[in-house]
Amino acid sequence: FFKGETLLNPEAMDIFKYIKRRYKKSKIAVLSNGTIPPLNVEIVKYIDVLGFSLDGGTKEVFESIRTPANFEHVIGTIKEWIKVQKIYNPDLLLRTSTTLSKMNIEDLPNIVETVGEAINEVGGRWDSIYCQPVVIEDYQSVELKKITLEHVPLETGRDILKETVL
Repeated sequence: FFKGETLLNPEAMDIFKYIKRRYKKSKIAVLSNGTIPPLNVEIVKYIDVLGFSLDGGTKEVFESIRTPANFEHVIGTIKEWIKVQKIYNPDLLLRTSTTLSKMNIEDLPNIVETVGEAINEVGGRWDSIYCQPVVIEDYQSVELKKITLEHVPLETGRDILKETVL
């Protein structure tokens, strides 16, 4: 479930329950923008993978990309989901999904650090931090094409990845 905030759907838990009951081997993966806290904590019993879009590891970068989102709110919400995961579904895989561009590639080490700090503070399990390059479609603004990773020097990208891995 992605493309729109799935967790806003008041019927999400009923839909997930139905899928799990009807299709026993199904895996439910949800991508969230991290603004919706766990309103009904038992929903995590029916989710196999819960990902959060986190396009910045600092307030400045995150809020420049995800407007009008609030960095502290999103991090707090992610921590709430981690707490719920620990209690109701320790097998739930938590992930971060980051769309990398010229605007945030230098913030990649901070993204990893932010996730690590959230885990250290409240515990829980984290599956992965998934990164993908931003894709600008032909029908979108020509100005947007300037933020693609093609405009980041290769050496800069390598240095950032080395720093991130350390």
